Amino acid sequence: MMYAVMICLDGHDDDWIYVTETGAHNSYDLEIKLFATAQQAESHADVWRVNGKEHQVRVVEYATATA
Repeated sequence: MMYAVMICLDGHDDDWIYVTETGAHNSYDLEIKLFATAQQAESHADVWRVNGKEHQVRVVEYATATA
């Protein structure tokens, strides 16, 4: 199990996106930024948290495909 950070765009809990990073191939190849532990994800989520709007950033479990 991996962990990801999600951010609410509309402030009403209706529109959530994953925090992404540039993929290995090019800058248009976005991939969800994943973390091995919830603690690592929480540390990264702190970058996105704004005072009074902390509820608009959350750490979620993210299941990756296994071969």
